Amino acid sequence: MPDIRVKSVGRYVARQLRRMGRPIGGLLKPPAEPACDVLFLIGLWEGESKRYRVYNLIEGMEEWGYSAQALVLADCRKIIARKMRPRVVVFFRTPYDPKMHIPELLEYCRANGITTVFDVDDYVFEPSIIADIAGVAELDEGQKVDYGKGVLAYRTMLLECDRATTTTEFLRDRIKALGRDAFVVRNTVNRAQRILAGDLVAGRKRDGAAIRISYFSGSKTHARDFAQCAPALQAIMRRHPNVRFRLVGLLDLDESWVPFADRIERADFMPMLDMLRSLSECDINLAPLEEGDLFCEGKSELKFFEAAVVEVPTVASRTAPFAAAIQDGVTGFLASTEREWEEKLDRLVRSPALREAIGGAAAASAVEHFSTAVAARSALTAYGLEEQIGARVRPGGGGIRIGWIVPGLIIGGGGHRNILRAAYHLEKFGHDVRLYFSDTQMSKSELRQSVREHFYPFEGPVNRFTGYVDGEDVLMATHWSTVALAESVKSQVGEIIYFVQDFEPAFYPMGSEYILAENTYRRNLYAITTGPWCADILKRDYGMEADSFQFPIDRTIYIPEAAGETQRGKRILFFAKPEMARRCFLIGTMALREFHRLKPDYEIMFFGSDSARKHPQDYPVTYLDNIIRLEDLARLYASSAAGLAFSTTNPSFVPYEMMACGLPVVDLGRPGNEVNYGGRRDLALLADADPARMARDMAALLDDAGQCALRSRAGLEFIASFPSEEAMARRIELLILERIGKRASSSPLSDVALDSRNSAAATADSFHQV
Repeated sequence: MPDIRVKSVGRYVARQLRRMGRPIGGLLKPPAEPACDVLFLIGLWEGESKRYRVYNLIEGMEEWGYSAQALVLADCRKIIARKMRPRVVVFFRTPYDPKMHIPELLEYCRANGITTVFDVDDYVFEPSIIADIAGVAELDEGQKVDYGKGVLAYRTMLLECDRATTTTEFLRDRIKALGRDAFVVRNTVNRAQRILAGDLVAGRKRDGAAIRISYFSGSKTHARDFAQCAPALQAIMRRHPNVRFRLVGLLDLDESWVPFADRIERADFMPMLDMLRSLSECDINLAPLEEGDLFCEGKSELKFFEAAVVEVPTVASRTAPFAAAIQDGVTGFLASTEREWEEKLDRLVRSPALREAIGGAAAASAVEHFSTAVAARSALTAYGLEEQIGARVRPGGGGIRIGWIVPGLIIGGGGHRNILRAAYHLEKFGHDVRLYFSDTQMSKSELRQSVREHFYPFEGPVNRFTGYVDGEDVLMATHWSTVALAESVKSQVGEIIYFVQDFEPAFYPMGSEYILAENTYRRNLYAITTGPWCADILKRDYGMEADSFQFPIDRTIYIPEAAGETQRGKRILFFAKPEMARRCFLIGTMALREFHRLKPDYEIMFFGSDSARKHPQDYPVTYLDNIIRLEDLARLYASSAAGLAFSTTNPSFVPYEMMACGLPVVDLGRPGNEVNYGGRRDLALLADADPARMARDMAALLDDAGQCALRSRAGLEFIASFPSEEAMARRIELLILERIGKRASSSPLSDVALDSRNSAAATADSFHQV
């Protein structure tokens, strides 16, 4: 039964505290101020589930300015006795048990208008599937009876609550079928894990000889899951003598593993952070589940994202949650058959570069989709508290003050549009946003008019930077030249954050400006970067703390239908910016000269800068200059044959916006550039950087209508995963709030739970073992 040892929880925690030398007094008592927004009641004490479903969410809610706390089931009656009035009570894996005063608590909540939410992370509320669950088969008859009673107790509790939250769409739909509103709230990695992961990745030194493949099994009940990949893993170990297998948990290995005994590393359960350290020492992670098994279909993505934060690539079974979380071949690999497991493991074992690319992409995805703040936002929406998210970004209400120091104002500039896009949406979210422009001769009124006319209808203060700001909580430096300006007013603001859109030293030849720009990465600032490429460089080469957001796509503008009924014409677009060395203007013009010789019937168009026409070519060129209206750009992309867009310091928005319009893209085939396209080579044509060869590559592509169509479709599929402008700004908002928000440490109760996993596992009841 799920509550077998609930009455002994207090004694169990006390034992652990004594063992760890921590004080005991008052641990399980409610705080002096018992009222809070969300109160979690933990019904399942054993195991790690409460970390994902309770303590991580509390961390995320505090980042949004909500108050939340956790009690254990034994404290159920205290809620009534002390007249606690939370707005929401979340019953995590709590059975309907009259002996624990659950009926009285439910009635108390109804009488006081307190929303009740049942939270569950496994398919443990459906009696009809019990006989088919692999873990149940491992139990004795008495344990099976207890398990069945537990399922009925959970189902009853689910139906007694107002609504439910769970970890996957599969479980959500099963709950909805029972007539209850249900919402998905993902499992997450918490702040401590993310901080440690950054340190582990930065300090990692790989063993050049051995390649470690890991499986963190959990319990013996995962034998049928592991069987999905075991034959393939053995085949890989026979083929590659340098492969070692690290197995963590209680899983038994049969006699077929005897020949590999000297290459198997065994370890028992580990506390959360020790597990992350062990995982970071590995090269490939396994996440097998029995496909088609209903219980397994309810399992969350945690085996993927916990490996991802330490940049270890995962090969996972193709269950619905893994298939939704993992972009096959980009952020990880999915496998169903033995042959597929073997083939994908072999690819990773053979290629360190592939492991690095997949691991890096997985890390970016994990941080974006599986942070505590993202999950807490989903939870608050599920609880009906979402109306206050914008207004309660910190305790006391009201948004935060965010200032941006912007170098000049380039009409039509992609970098300026990205800055002003973020500022505009942050203002819409309820924050007090101000713009300070440096290096400009425009007046305040001219700046305001230009921002509103050419970019976004920004409402906040627009000023020239004069050496003063207005007590902002955060000041965003947006270019290397603005870092010194931001630091000059450091005493006037809460924190300086570096908004990095390019590796800016590479704007210049190796000289003074290169070094001055590079020096700004050594100022101990936290960076938010456009895309993961810059974040990786800043962390790896300069030891900076950095997080990234994905490029946004405005799908109301950039669509294949933007050209209307117009067919794609025989024209080539070149993003031609001779004033920016990183745009490789000379290479583009040389390649297009040769392309014109090969394909004289194609019109060549230069766009993106008024200065391109100052560099006349000896072949026909149509100069479109700087196209201001985005709708005109989208129409051009949707009606052309191919587009050239180069950038050697970070990708620009241009190639992604081209892809969103179905336009095949040509980019430089330089080492590492495939990372900007998800590690794939079927999206942009990564052409040879030699101009003559590039021209031949382009001509061959355009001669093959089928290949053009394939790249167009693949580009559209790739771009479908990109965020909207608002979602991009939400990501930036989360990173800012996480950086400056309340950094409350986990409660002692949480620390004990996390530190004592071994002891908890040793005494886990039959219900949790499943």
